[in-house]
Amino acid sequence: MQTPYASRHPAGMVRVLFAVAGAAAAIAVGFWFANAKTGSEYRRGTMTLQAVGELKSRFVERWRLERLSDAWSLAESPLISDWVNARMPARFQEVNRDYLAAALKPQERQGVYSSCMVVLERGEVILDTSGLETPVGKTSLKAIGEAIASGRPVISGFFQRRNGSTAVDTVAPIANPTGAPRACVVLRSPIGSSLLPFLESGPTEAATAESLLIHREDDHAIIVNRPRETGAGELAVSIPLEKTQMAAVQAVLGRTGIFHGRDYAGHEVVSYLGSIPDSPWFVVTKVDKEELLRPARHEVFMVLTTTACLLTAIAFSIGYLNRRHQLTLANQQLASRREVDYLARLVENAGRLARIGGWEIDFNAQMVRWSPEVYHMHEVEAGTEVSLAEALEFIDPVYRPGLKSAVDAAIQAGSPYDLEVQFTTAKGSRRWMRTIGCAEVKRGKVTRIFGSVQDITESKFHDQQIHLLSELYSILSRCNQEIVRCPDENQLFREVCRHAADSISICLAWIGLVNEDRTLIEPVACAGEGAGRLQSRKFSLGGVNSGLETTVSQAFLSGHPVWRDELPHALSTEDKTENDPTGSLSAIPLFRENGAAGVLIVHAANSRPFTAEVRSLIEEIAVDISYAMTNFVREGRRKQAEVKLLQLTRAVEQSP
Repeated sequence: MQTPYASRHPAGMVRVLFAVAGAAAAIAVGFWFANAKTGSEYRRGTMTLQAVGELKSRFVERWRLERLSDAWSLAESPLISDWVNARMPARFQEVNRDYLAAALKPQERQGVYSSCMVVLERGEVILDTSGLETPVGKTSLKAIGEAIASGRPVISGFFQRRNGSTAVDTVAPIANPTGAPRACVVLRSPIGSSLLPFLESGPTEAATAESLLIHREDDHAIIVNRPRETGAGELAVSIPLEKTQMAAVQAVLGRTGIFHGRDYAGHEVVSYLGSIPDSPWFVVTKVDKEELLRPARHEVFMVLTTTACLLTAIAFSIGYLNRRHQLTLANQQLASRREVDYLARLVENAGRLARIGGWEIDFNAQMVRWSPEVYHMHEVEAGTEVSLAEALEFIDPVYRPGLKSAVDAAIQAGSPYDLEVQFTTAKGSRRWMRTIGCAEVKRGKVTRIFGSVQDITESKFHDQQIHLLSELYSILSRCNQEIVRCPDENQLFREVCRHAADSISICLAWIGLVNEDRTLIEPVACAGEGAGRLQSRKFSLGGVNSGLETTVSQAFLSGHPVWRDELPHALSTEDKTENDPTGSLSAIPLFRENGAAGVLIVHAANSRPFTAEVRSLIEEIAVDISYAMTNFVREGRRKQAEVKLLQLTRAVEQSP
């Protein structure tokens, strides 16, 4: 037996221990520096982002207040109110029109407004300083109605003009001494020349930094300005509110401050969310998370590189000092190879026992390399070449798209995945497996995809059985409640079947009673998949039309439960198709006081056998139903006896 390396080479072992301790210390310092630097850079970046976001939000808020103030000042101007109230009876006279237009021109010349208008309640423009008789759209009409109704100035929603630019209308009602306002001052502001330039400008050095003006419209968040990365126009990007990972959606939903999520292009970003008071406007200032942390990562990379170089130097030093032990090391390597071979066999045996295997995708040949255990799981001869498309064909169609998408994402973006899928082996066995995949990325490019698979059929079966037991306990409890509540057995049958079919593990449940001739079983209550086809079915006692009919007949005639596995869900041979799913089935006889009266049929969603616990619970449900059926018969007799007794009592009282 070989002696340990430490006892044969104590000096070399001491050097190794010192080297390991130094390496561990260097790695610990490197990780501490990485965490500290990354945290510091992140805090600095978020503080800058918050400052820029607050600046932009205050600017947008001030811009809105200035528009409202301008419109309100014009609406309260005696020049305009007197003219409008005097002009309302005769709209088309031109006495003071030119004079009023000239008075409004300075507002337009500020560059903030493209036109100043006086508009009637129904949208008729009676004065337009631009001279173009600018039409009033639905968005502006809505704002005019709100301004007249509230008596306060409002800003309309965003809309696109004929030249493709985006604008808003600021509407203020013109006072009418004789009644409610009938006209409004409308100041049209093209946001591209007054609002967006400052919003889309710096100050920040980040290339991906961007400020977005968000407007809520029904159940969507609308990006008002032009998103830099998509190239879309103004008001062209609409994000549904159900996409809560988006920063714009979180802003619309009322969140403020720093938020980690994704932007309109799907990039992971850090953003500052700001809301504009008394408006459906929001400002989102964002920067890509990767760019925010890039400086810190660069410094960390340099430190870790230096540490790696130091560790490499230490390793070379150790190698130089231990050159005299080359012969001994050669012997140790030989022993190590043997140990590696032994460990490889041990790992292979452990994988076989745990049903775990490995795989790898060859990009060049588009082939999948499997370990022996993976071949064994799929019941394929070891060494058989399997393409990626052929490997996916083993997966059930329900799970195939999800796995294919995960593999594509790993190939294209290096995204890892961990999925549980059902598959069919080459010999037709249906099993469950857990597949884990990850990518090897070099220089920003995915060079290899590899992972592991584990056969989890048995654990899935146990989970399903536990879930089925839980559901059966619930069904049993509800069945007992319905026995107390239901006035007759027909309603009891319907409620029991409905509760059973509501569970995930049971796809169909029905109850059939024997006819008066005791030759047929006729369904009286059913619920679940295919329940509609049971309405007109009758099952002959002793018939062999289908596996289901034979099972029903056997359970009723023998008076004992019948359990079947891998039975198609089809109700008869004529109904069966090639793609019909299979599942376990139980047929439990139901009894009244004078013998068998019907059967309870439960179709399970999976084809694995019922365990003893599951069978016991199903039989207990049938026993409770039989007990209730007997009680209904006895209750009927009791009521008949009460009626006869009442009739007899009345006859005695009426006799002379």
